[in-house]
Amino acid sequence: MVDSVRRVPAPWAWLAGIVVASFLLRAWLARGMVAPFIMVDELIYSELARSIA
Repeated sequence: MVDSVRRVPAPWAWLAGIVVASFLLRAWLARGMVAPFIMVDELIYSELARSIA
C-alpha cells in the first residue's frame, strides 16, 4: 500500500520532460530569428565549392 501512495515518475518520464522543456526554450529563444545562423566556415566552403565546380 505504501508503494502505491508514493509514486516517483520513471526515469524516462524525467528525460522526456527535459527534452520537451529544452525544445520549448529553444523555440522561444529562436522566435525572433529571421534566418538560420551561418557560420564563417560555411561561407568559405561554399566559395571553395564554387571554385571547384
